[in-house]
Amino acid sequence: MKIERTLPQFQEEKALLIVAGEHVARFYAAASGRIEELEIFRIQNPQYTDREGFFKKTIGKQELGSGSVYEPKKRYMESKFFQKFREEIKRINRSYDFSTIYIFYPEFLSKEMERFLPKGHYQVRSRIMGNFIQEHPFKLLAKIKEEMAKREVEPVRGDVNKLLRKE
Repeated sequence: MKIERTLPQFQEEKALLIVAGEHVARFYAAASGRIEELEIFRIQNPQYTDREGFFKKTIGKQELGSGSVYEPKKRYMESKFFQKFREEIKRINRSYDFSTIYIFYPEFLSKEMERFLPKGHYQVRSRIMGNFIQEHPFKLLAKIKEEMAKREVEPVRGDVNKLLRKE
């Protein structure tokens, strides 16, 4: 889809936007005033019963319980998510030649996300923390524009401006 004029157009670069949630990831390609969704994937929760592996034994009027401890699914889900994330990012990296990457992810995923980014000739321009998985691509581009504006530094006085322009 065509990018609104007020948003970054990516005329001189091919950008990959990665938007990740806890179990979901979206990938967008932005270049030459257009943005398109490349891929979306979601890892489904496994359907376990709450008491899997649990049994009880009755002795007289007394019930005794035994069995395995409830295992949290969180680690399993994280490993499945990052396995799929790694596969998709490698596939996308082979198919497209990106020069820059913008990453949107929740803060608790920060360490893991950095580990699974592909190695290459691109530059990670911005890491934006938050849950943006449901946001429209234009809102993502508006966030990128905000980040770019924060990085632009304007001199405080006119004298400094003159010195900076002098060569």
